[in-house]
Amino acid sequence: MIKKFVKKIIVLSIAVSIILIGCQKYDGEIVGNKTYQGEDSISEGMMTLEEVRKSAGDIMKNANEGKWSNLIFDNISAGIPEIDELYILTYNKDYKEYKAYMEGSELVDAQVKVIEYFMGDTSDGKGYIDSNRNLDGEVEYSFDIIDVIKDELDSGTYKYVQECSVWNGEELVPTEITNIGPDLCFARKVADSEDPNEYYIENANIDASFNMVWADIGDAIKMRWKYASENNIELVQYNNGYIENICEEVGRYYYNTEDSRLDDEYQLLNGKMSVREGIEYVESFFENDLPFEKKDYIKEKVYCTHVYKVTDDIYAFRFRLRRQLYGVPVDIEADKDWGPGEYLESCCVEDFGTINMIETDKFDYYIQDALCIEYSKKGEPITEVIPLDQAINTVSTQIGINSTYNVQSIELIYNFDYVKGCRPVWSLICINTEDKKTVVFTVDAVTGEINKRFTPGD
Repeated sequence: MIKKFVKKIIVLSIAVSIILIGCQKYDGEIVGNKTYQGEDSISEGMMTLEEVRKSAGDIMKNANEGKWSNLIFDNISAGIPEIDELYILTYNKDYKEYKAYMEGSELVDAQVKVIEYFMGDTSDGKGYIDSNRNLDGEVEYSFDIIDVIKDELDSGTYKYVQECSVWNGEELVPTEITNIGPDLCFARKVADSEDPNEYYIENANIDASFNMVWADIGDAIKMRWKYASENNIELVQYNNGYIENICEEVGRYYYNTEDSRLDDEYQLLNGKMSVREGIEYVESFFENDLPFEKKDYIKEKVYCTHVYKVTDDIYAFRFRLRRQLYGVPVDIEADKDWGPGEYLESCCVEDFGTINMIETDKFDYYIQDALCIEYSKKGEPITEVIPLDQAINTVSTQIGINSTYNVQSIELIYNFDYVKGCRPVWSLICINTEDKKTVVFTVDAVTGEINKRFTPGD
């Protein structure tokens, strides 16, 4: 299971690299044809964020009514953060790990506390491993390893070197990392049977920085597998946590979903829960119940909720997460399966946090985004940005009169750039009505520079 998880992280890192490499700046001339309807003009100059918010309602009303002939808006709203200042953000590549807040064995005690928070009593499990010291050897779980790690940390002898690749903004560079704290993993069960109730590896993992926290109980998948076996339903091979591989999706709700739909209720294992209640439960956890200290300027927010049918009358939620940095959400990306139809898939450029719930008061699967990493504000605050309608018109004009796009979302976000830093941009996720390819257009909220990127695989 450790190998599976490491592989997943590597794949995610490569995917982010592909996305960043795929960004292209327009070099052609701006098309001169007018692409918006009506005599009312487009806003000029810059606006304060408060002015942007006040004007957004009328602008989106016009957009949804067809003001721009080559951009089709289907009753969506614009996502604009409730703040008055933006910044260029840089992240500290050499940020202090969570260990910096603790001395020696206190770090391990804190890690065990987090694992027990999600997994409950661990005494019935196989034990722990420190994956930093098990990279090339056989994995043997043990409870005794906890005392060994503590002794090494207290004596200053804990030191394990790991070879990996780090993205430097242009390419993946081979690097050696000296781990100064354990990558602690717990397993309740190990793979020793074809029966999913025995096969399913209930486990948890937390690194020394507390940026990688992962816990997997898997009740939804075990219930689905049992239901399929009893009803002669053939399932594909599954991986831990991936209920989307074996369960039918019956609903999807994005951050800009019509408000009333969020009151849709579904029967979970121990009671009914609405989509809104689920989102509030998850977001409240990160603000009030997280079992460790995160950076106070980083918020974890739900941007998409999937609903899966586990049995005839039991459903499960899958909440997909992204961070807000200083009140501004980070970039989301359309994946290669976006296209016309009732449901559209997306992923987050930088973040991949996911929570599954099959009970109203318990997480069934948990993986968070980096909540302890340091982001710094660079330069003076940005108090004025390009108006919303000007950003839409920039994209519309660049597209020209010979193409048409369905707009799936529009919002003011931080766009990750590992060289220039995180910059505020207007982001439009669009689908070309002809070739069905998904394109993300971004307009720099300060300079007006427009860029586009295609979905990896398109």
